[in-house]
Amino acid sequence: MSSSNRPGASRTRPSATSCSHRRRRSSSRTCRPCPSSSPRTTGCARSARRRTKSRATSSSTGPAMPADHETREPLIGLKQRNTGLILRHLLHNPGLSRSEVAKSVGLSAPTVTNLTGELIDHGFLRGLVSKSGSMGRPRVPLAVDPDRRAVLGIHLGPQVTGLTIMGLDGTEKVSELVPHGDLPGPEAIAKVVTAAERLTADREPGELLGTGIATGGQVDVGEGVVLDHPSAGWRDLDAISPFRAALSGPIVFDHNVRAAAQWELLYGVGRVTDDFLLLVVASDVGCISVRQGAIRHGASRRAGIISHLTVPGSTVVCECGRTGCFAAAASDDALVRQAHTAGLTDISYLDLLVRLADTGDATASALLSERNRAISCTAAALFDLDDPGRLVIAGSPAEVADHFEEIRTGVGRESVLGEAASERVVVSNGHLMSLTHYAASSMVAKVLEDPLAHVSGDARLGA
Repeated sequence: MSSSNRPGASRTRPSATSCSHRRRRSSSRTCRPCPSSSPRTTGCARSARRRTKSRATSSSTGPAMPADHETREPLIGLKQRNTGLILRHLLHNPGLSRSEVAKSVGLSAPTVTNLTGELIDHGFLRGLVSKSGSMGRPRVPLAVDPDRRAVLGIHLGPQVTGLTIMGLDGTEKVSELVPHGDLPGPEAIAKVVTAAERLTADREPGELLGTGIATGGQVDVGEGVVLDHPSAGWRDLDAISPFRAALSGPIVFDHNVRAAAQWELLYGVGRVTDDFLLLVVASDVGCISVRQGAIRHGASRRAGIISHLTVPGSTVVCECGRTGCFAAAASDDALVRQAHTAGLTDISYLDLLVRLADTGDATASALLSERNRAISCTAAALFDLDDPGRLVIAGSPAEVADHFEEIRTGVGRESVLGEAASERVVVSNGHLMSLTHYAASSMVAKVLEDPLAHVSGDARLGA
């Protein structure tokens, strides 16, 4: 045995030409062959880094993430992600202390302390009355600040447009309805822009973080164009440029139904489940699937169009020429047209038909009952296809308790799951201005991606 191989004998340090990896004395594992012509080297720093990274990935107590998350994601990206994560968690769980937030989201206490401090300084969070503890300093509960930051929401309706200024916690500060009747699309948009300027004129500087705009029909989200909105008579309408010219801050544009799904994720059923199907019936109809907290947009970002699904047994003729299309059988505007056909010519909007039915009018009651049946049949078919944790009904059917109950019972009757399906049907927590709040929530979701950028001038226009 040579002296170099005897136990306890000193080993020769590899030269720079034999291995470009720095040797680690404590390691005995073999590295892959070095680029040089020397024999394999043991215990180099590259192997140690791999082992350290593997241990960190397998022993992490925080949320699961890709193995290269900590090492490859830029620091600025980590801060954006963590800041949004904390703000969203406190939106769903108000009243948690910093230490409770840290345990819940899997971040270190110093990180949470630093980031919540910034969020408080910039008006996103506020401290509540301190919790008294048996030992140590009292824990300060945190919640989203409802006053210092807000967004503007605009729902472009076919006859009336709603505007609201909404706090990040979902509370309405002020709202306005703008009727534009039969005005051509560009003139209707111009009227709404004027109202938006008036509504936002007296807000505190920096209070508004941006604007969420939503509408029905078929929309091109990227271009901000309403491709076709039959109820409004709009085709290829530029719905965003006039607002960008008049309002400050980023603008998010989307379809009503996807905006409604965003609302449910932030303020509704998303607080208890991230797996649900949302069915919206208003002046337009649509359906969106949400899985693991992600809204299904579709390859062309037009998922949710169900206007021409066929309702079994319906005899209503659609504008497309076919019989039994869901929009023609169930949308608010379609029901008003059906009322006119049935001789109820004084009905100009759905609420009047509901009130007439409440007086015992047989024709009005029959129209609403048939509409609820059409919704039940369509909802049951969608439920059976997707098998969601919850089926959320939003829009005008959700605003009348008796109508919702009739639809819920009908889903149980039509679904292959029977009563088990009806037990998963829930009502949206929206209200008369819900479509406008849906639009505003799209902007809130954009803020949650990177809250601090929206107060530092780094926010980008959303789409």
